[in-house]
Amino acid sequence: DAPPSAPAAPSLDDIGLDAPAAAPPPPGGGVVTFSTPTAPADDVPAAPRLSLSESLASAPPASTDELDLAMDPARAPRRSDVVARVDEAALGEAAPVRKRPMSRARKLAVAAAAVVAVLGAGGFYLYQRHAAEQARAADIARSIATARRALAEDRWLDAAAAAQRALKTDPKHPAALGLAAQAYFAAAIDRGTDAAKLVAEGEAVFRKISEAAARGPEVDAAAGLRALTERNPTEAIAKLSAAAERDRRDPNLPLYLGWAYAQAGDFAKAADAFDHALRKIPKRVPALYGLGLAHIELGNTDAARDALLAVTEIDPAHIGARVGLAQLVEVDRFDAREARYLEILNDPNIAKADPRAVARAWALAGDEALRAGRVDEAVGRYTKALELDPDNVTAVIGEGKAALAQGRYEVARERLKAALSARPDNIDAMVAYAEASLALRDWDAAFDSIESALKRNPKNWRAQYVYGKILAAFPDAEEGAAEEVLRAAVAIAPPGEIAPTVELSKLLVAKGRGQEALAVLRPVEAAAETDAALAVALGVAYLNTGDAARAEQWFRKALDLRPADVEAQLQLGMALGAQEKFDEALAILEKAWEADNTREDVGVRLATLYERAGMDDKAAEIYDALVARPGASLNARGRAGRFYARTGRIDKAVSLGESILAENERDAAGHYLRGEGLYAQGKYAEAQSEFRDATLIDPQAQYYEALGRAMEKQGLLADALRAYERAMGLDGKYLAPRVGRVRIHVSRRQYQEALDEANAALAIAPDDPDLHFYRGESLYEMGRARDAVDAYKRAVGGRPDFAYAYYRMGKAYVDLDKPRDAVAALAKATRLAEGSEAAWLADAHYYLATAARTAGDRGTAIRAFRAFLDMSPDDARARDARKLLLRLEAGGR
Repeated sequence: DAPPSAPAAPSLDDIGLDAPAAAPPPPGGGVVTFSTPTAPADDVPAAPRLSLSESLASAPPASTDELDLAMDPARAPRRSDVVARVDEAALGEAAPVRKRPMSRARKLAVAAAAVVAVLGAGGFYLYQRHAAEQARAADIARSIATARRALAEDRWLDAAAAAQRALKTDPKHPAALGLAAQAYFAAAIDRGTDAAKLVAEGEAVFRKISEAAARGPEVDAAAGLRALTERNPTEAIAKLSAAAERDRRDPNLPLYLGWAYAQAGDFAKAADAFDHALRKIPKRVPALYGLGLAHIELGNTDAARDALLAVTEIDPAHIGARVGLAQLVEVDRFDAREARYLEILNDPNIAKADPRAVARAWALAGDEALRAGRVDEAVGRYTKALELDPDNVTAVIGEGKAALAQGRYEVARERLKAALSARPDNIDAMVAYAEASLALRDWDAAFDSIESALKRNPKNWRAQYVYGKILAAFPDAEEGAAEEVLRAAVAIAPPGEIAPTVELSKLLVAKGRGQEALAVLRPVEAAAETDAALAVALGVAYLNTGDAARAEQWFRKALDLRPADVEAQLQLGMALGAQEKFDEALAILEKAWEADNTREDVGVRLATLYERAGMDDKAAEIYDALVARPGASLNARGRAGRFYARTGRIDKAVSLGESILAENERDAAGHYLRGEGLYAQGKYAEAQSEFRDATLIDPQAQYYEALGRAMEKQGLLADALRAYERAMGLDGKYLAPRVGRVRIHVSRRQYQEALDEANAALAIAPDDPDLHFYRGESLYEMGRARDAVDAYKRAVGGRPDFAYAYYRMGKAYVDLDKPRDAVAALAKATRLAEGSEAAWLADAHYYLATAARTAGDRGTAIRAFRAFLDMSPDDARARDARKLLLRLEAGGR
């Protein structure tokens, strides 16, 4: 708003005085002057200045009549006059006032004084206003200077507070608004802790920027940082580059650009930007840290190490720098590198650290577990990483590679596609996607992905290795192409990365060049003879290629060198289990568990192997111990819960599922276990919803089988068949979905389809009682009662308490006119089902009674008729049953 105008100076007429005749002022006379100083350069209006030309009293007047302020003795009142006036006043009488005429000089003096007073009042008002404006501007300038200094020192919240102080004085100040928003967004990006709250604060400031239509380089920089918090690095780079063009002196813009290029995956430009930031402010920690991570991505290990060490010299507790330095430990000592990650993750102050750095540690620790073949543990670590930082691409890629290791190739590609969507230039994701495509024999996808990776970095050893594998498997590859590429991979692979060497040796063996294969492996194997860690690495390489026998050889060598090495014991147990040498595998894993029962991965592996060996009681002991521990991982609880669900301990399974979902509402195992609880309560629609959620999060065969069961219970048979088929596609050896499909075909009276699928499934599980039972049902309904009896016998042989199978066998014997065999089967069925509410039990008693009567077993017939009539007194057959019972009781037939 415009300030009120200063009052105009009054004229002499305005105050009732006669104006003097126009005459030049006497030299040195008392002249009142009014002047306005020249406006300063910053265009701030200057206050008027009032002054007297020297002093009215210091210059001699032109005549005593003009100005005489001294008392004239002749004009002084006599004492008697004063006394008289006082006396008159005391008497209450009005004393006559004698007015003395004012001289002209005196009138001029009074007028001058009035002008000075009036003009002085207006000038003082303007002076006060000017001083307040100057103080206000100075306060804003001081706050903005403080904010800039704090930003340059990475004291983000101090910068925000200083900028907010400026905004209290001027809520629309563009620079203050831009600096405040920068501070909040930069704090979220740099620190990671309380990021959501800090971004919300930045957004609140940004709304004020929009309302004020504020412009300027500070606002552009804030907009760039805002785009980074929205995961839009392209927009961020554009805005920050524009801001840098407008203000080349701002030391923060190179740092911000480094962040933007890093988020975009352009690590070369990120490194340049961080270098620029460090030239402006040496030893700036966020720039050093960003530079170190950029060099890790670029493979510049020495430069990365130098930058990260510089960070730890300034801040020894910097978790992110410590994780980066652990990542730079030599790969051939992967056990030591993993130990570094776990040491960091067990730091007592880890909860206060940047969650992105902690997530990075979990993801990298997952990579180490995956490298060692401990897939379940790797998945658990990746899950923890993504809980802390959903944008952690390393963890997403890790999940894809873990699914690849589990043979879940479509799942692997889905996760890797998600990673490539976030980071289209990520070579690790491209290589893994190519490997999954190779497993699916999707040649176009495999070649496209691996060639893209090699185009970005021809010296990436893993890309060369997978390219060699693709060429070795591709039927139309040029002769010698695979060998050439694999030899290149061997040449550039870092020490300890022996997968290309193993793959090359396998290729040479396949070509009948066994001596060359041995020559290729000889240097690695020679070194592994005396290096336990390398022996384990060699064994893992063989295990990952499916050669469990060769893997076993090297794990045993590692144990010869280090008998108490728990990792080598675990790996040996896994190799033996892969060969189905269950007794030896269990013995070595039990030894590892006894040596270190704090290793959850050992316990999970041991319990899983007990399950495979059919030793559910032993598995239950291990699972019970694992889940009873404080801080049991989601992976351990999920594994245990699935075991409890399979073995009928539904309450315990549901409890674990709820505890899992309380920590991670997107956990597939948690939804699956909750669904099993609902299924057990007969709430099939709700169970279906939970099972579907599980399949959407993690499409595992077990979850699809459960989804099929829930659908089947609701009569959604076509949908159930598709769910079972998907489960079979994910795990061809998983029996439950095959049984489900056979069961549905039987219920639909599609007996030939049921028989075909049952026979196919029996090739996987020759003794499964359910498959034999449904095979018997199909044969019986197809009129092949004799064959059906054989199938029923196999069913009850595998499950001696299978009451319904005995009942159906008894009916088949009745049809075959074998009453004695029928009596034996039906008597067994009724004994097993006694006290139950089985719908078929009354029929079983009726058939037993008639068969026993035919076989001449009068006592059994009487008891069976009585049982039938007790259970079904209104049955249509009850009248005949009563007649026969009376006849039998009377001694007849």
